[in-house]
Amino acid sequence: MALTKLPPPTQVERREAALMRKPKKGSVQERFVDVRIIHDDVLALSTSTPGCYEYATVLQIEGISYDLKSEEEQRLINDLYQAFLSALSYPVQILWRVLPLNLSAYLAQFSREDAALEHGIWEPLMDSHRRFLEQLASQRTLLDRKIYLVVRVQQTSPHISSTWQRVLPHGKRQHQQHVAMSLARARQELDVRVSDILRVLANMHVSVRRLAGEQELAPLYYSCLLPKRADSYPLAPELVDGLERPVVVQPRLNMVQLSGRTRKKNDIPPERVPDASQVAHFSQLADLIAPAAVIVSPDMLKIEEEYGRTLVVSHLPRMVAPGWLRPLAELDEPMEVSFHVQPLNSSLMVQQFRRRQMEYQSSRMIAHRKGNEVDPDLKIAESDVNDLIDRLASGEERMLDVSMLVLLRGASRREVQERTERVQSVLQNMLLKVRSALFEQEQAFRSCLPYARNQLGRGILLDSRSASTMFPFLSNSLFHFEGILEGITPQGDPVIVDAWSAEMANANRIILGPPGWGKSHQVKASIMRMALKYASNPSQPKGGKTPSQAFQVIIIDPEREYGRLTAALGGQVIRLAPGSIHHINPFDLPRRATDRPARHEADHGDRLADHVQRLHSLLEIMLADRAPDHVGKLTANEKGLLDRALYECYRKVGITTESKTHDRPAPLMRDLYDVLESGICGPDPTSLTQRLRRYVHGSLAGLFSGPSNIALDSAVIVFDIHDMESELRPIGLFLVSNFVWTQSFQSSIPRQLIVDEAATLYQFESGALFLEDLVRRARKHYLGVTIISQHPVIFRDSAIPANCATHVLMRQDATSLDLVGSMFKLSDREIQLLRRLSIGEALLTTSEKRLHVRFETSELEHILATTDPREIARWKQDPKYAHVEHIVQKLLAFDRVLGRQQKDEGYAVSAELGPLPREEVR
Repeated sequence: MALTKLPPPTQVERREAALMRKPKKGSVQERFVDVRIIHDDVLALSTSTPGCYEYATVLQIEGISYDLKSEEEQRLINDLYQAFLSALSYPVQILWRVLPLNLSAYLAQFSREDAALEHGIWEPLMDSHRRFLEQLASQRTLLDRKIYLVVRVQQTSPHISSTWQRVLPHGKRQHQQHVAMSLARARQELDVRVSDILRVLANMHVSVRRLAGEQELAPLYYSCLLPKRADSYPLAPELVDGLERPVVVQPRLNMVQLSGRTRKKNDIPPERVPDASQVAHFSQLADLIAPAAVIVSPDMLKIEEEYGRTLVVSHLPRMVAPGWLRPLAELDEPMEVSFHVQPLNSSLMVQQFRRRQMEYQSSRMIAHRKGNEVDPDLKIAESDVNDLIDRLASGEERMLDVSMLVLLRGASRREVQERTERVQSVLQNMLLKVRSALFEQEQAFRSCLPYARNQLGRGILLDSRSASTMFPFLSNSLFHFEGILEGITPQGDPVIVDAWSAEMANANRIILGPPGWGKSHQVKASIMRMALKYASNPSQPKGGKTPSQAFQVIIIDPEREYGRLTAALGGQVIRLAPGSIHHINPFDLPRRATDRPARHEADHGDRLADHVQRLHSLLEIMLADRAPDHVGKLTANEKGLLDRALYECYRKVGITTESKTHDRPAPLMRDLYDVLESGICGPDPTSLTQRLRRYVHGSLAGLFSGPSNIALDSAVIVFDIHDMESELRPIGLFLVSNFVWTQSFQSSIPRQLIVDEAATLYQFESGALFLEDLVRRARKHYLGVTIISQHPVIFRDSAIPANCATHVLMRQDATSLDLVGSMFKLSDREIQLLRRLSIGEALLTTSEKRLHVRFETSELEHILATTDPREIARWKQDPKYAHVEHIVQKLLAFDRVLGRQQKDEGYAVSAELGPLPREEVR
């Protein structure tokens, strides 16, 4: 029997045979998980060459509110982005991740398995806030929007590529040296590229953070592969720490004294722990984050129990406007959009365009010879090519290969199909041609992973000017998981801000708006949510059995708007008036931290001198002559006399510039009066003593007649200065602000001071300087200051807006719009937004974002915050509020108590939040 020679196998047959021979075990890791090792902020990605890696880094970008920018600002942003694309010499990937927002982490702040919350207001308030968010989530899909930029360094060829050579000792050492050198070169190149990107994005006012470490990068790639499982079962930090490391038995907990130091018994010396670099086959990153199985079908992938489909944008309209991606960015659908930008060689592109130019010229000449009209499309194409050639040759432009992929996921095929139809409808309305990646779903899915690798080949050919209109860093959301709900955007996304987060420069804020537009209502809602957050998560006790307070909010209330809320929360309401028994001694010095070394105390300088300057500001408010022909300021001679008298008062009680003497009892206002009257510091030609007499022996003596007898032992405290006459209110504001400053000096808990109607104090130059200094220095002492005012004009030349990280601007009248716009550097569109805002809406600006926000509250929060007498009257008999009847009765009881005690010295309500630790009250 003769043997027949078979034809050689085709390329397809060879590929199929190779796949059949390839072992199934580990195929998911090899085909879908490219990341292998994480070196700080550099990722090693696997390649087709064994033992050779490519390296990448990931930047997390906080987008901007592009639509609120003026046309000039948008044009500038697009020009900067075009310059970035024109200078691009390496491929980048920009990834939008729009996933369902998991509110469990946020709501966990408001849940406490403790009997302390079973009674009183906290349990109903917690349930009301939770139901409010659940109702919000039922109205639309709440989404978490994040933007990433991935930069990759191209593959380098290894010196030793054979497997048997790398196994030999000499070859293994050479291979390890080559890998280390490649990593060093890649890190250096990535650092240079990242620094250029950071510089360009900083000019666009885009915040960027480089992800670093296994604890940040491993969960990101785990979430990109399995977002649903990563949300339900996130990676434990202990699992990530165990990658490529041996398991070590935890030593016993009994302690012994060894070599004069405390050490655990049976503790393993560090040198005995195996070195991870010398041990192989431990747990690998790819095994930890890889899906259990991936099923590939022509039109879809099934990753474990979740389905996914990738859409490819294949054509764009000829004419596009800047920011045309906004409808897709604001779409209420979970999706992952990946942009791959690959720069092309300009010289080669010029050659290709010249050939195309000659073709167009030939076609035009042939048409002329035949006497035919030249095709209009041909004319436009020739004009475009001529323009591109000039701009490419000059270096003004660069041609880019841009791919745009949209990955949609769902729990079932039907859900993915419905989501696909909705997204395709939006994309087609944007005049985009979209196709499903049929028979290429695997390559498309891998292209959507943050590897900066486009495995679908060529995309859309665009010049950098056209590509710049696809400005991708768009975001109208702000979400800090450890913050509190501030409001809702027009798109329905919750705005949650943590004033003490690292992203915020400080915890100060300024709120401007006319009367009746919801300033105090918004502040009250924030107070409730802060109180609920810290009541649910108190700090650990420092010595006793009672948990210590974790925060404190202090309100200066000139119109008696916050007393009812404070009573419901179990806080303190302290009345300050000439006839009150409560006193605040302005001579009290900032408390000295007893737990810090003396050298740290010396670093703060002369605190006595600082406090004397504040007393000068107070005395100028109290004693300056404000007649029409005077400027309301003390003269230099009067200030010199007061300065000598103040130091003499402190000297008499034994207080000097030495910080160890600052714990002694401070002098009183009558001591200053006695010093001035005695003439020991010099004559008093302008009768300062007589002007001071009314505060010592006259009708206003009650304010300063004794030492401070107020203990800040509640989490919510209101200083009621309603009964002070208009002349005395600036003094009350100053006294409380200064008192809070002395108590907050070197504080270990966050405090928030709310100054309502700040214009009362700001009308005096010394008061304005004091308030500016307080706002400027508050951050260093764990204090946030909230300034509320109806008059933006008083802050025209003030440093307060610049020292407030958060600005809440409500609707402004036409006379103040230009002023507010110039003060806060608002665009024309933002100014127009201020003109049309409704009640309860505002433009909220932070160092990160500018957002149009609508302030909303739950039903119970509104009951506690409103001051509308018609609503208060309805509470009494409306069965709708039966479930919170005890809270309503408490609010009404406060009104009755307040009515009976108008003539009393003060009133207070016992705090349900518990007392502060003693060192915080002192």
